Amino acid sequence: MIEKYQKAIILTTDFDISLPIFGVSYKFKFDDFLIDNARDVIHTAYIYGDKSIFCIAKNFRVEAQNAMLKLLEEPPEDTKIFIITNSKSGILATIRSRLPIIDIREKISPPQPLRLELNLKNIFEFIKSIDKISKDDAKEKLISIFFYYIEISDKLLLLDYFDRGYKLIELNTKPSTIISNILIEMYKERL
Repeated sequence: MIEKYQKAIILTTDFDISLPIFGVSYKFKFDDFLIDNARDVIHTAYIYGDKSIFCIAKNFRVEAQNAMLKLLEEPPEDTKIFIITNSKSGILATIRSRLPIIDIREKISPPQPLRLELNLKNIFEFIKSIDKISKDDAKEKLISIFFYYIEISDKLLLLDYFDRGYKLIELNTKPSTIISNILIEMYKERL
């Protein structure tokens, strides 16, 4: 699919995607793409010979993008260059306007609401079952509980709890602590 492009922005949530290779392949993969990483990419782009350069990161720093702007506008003839990230909003408008955007993110259907009879015994059993889950699984559970809450609540007083809970899970707070507090509050609201 991307073989026909010399340069592009590829949107994906899977940073371990298999990448097509044109000539020699260079992969620059970081959580944060910094100015030094941009300098390495620029240097690599001007090495003689057919090559593909893949810049992979969740966050591209503004100064790094500015440093690569000229390269992205006019890459060397024998170079294909791709920016791979999960959101186009993190890419400067000047770059987005000059490169085609290829969205290969999975289209995810919204999670099913969690069905849980709200009593203390069920809450306790549920919390025990999620004691050692990953951060991503915890966020999914929280979203499922959120959809369930929207279905059962007519007051929607706990929306801030979900927002703060999601942010705290992102900051590596123990998921069972966050989710147990939310479920107890939902239980108390139902009384």
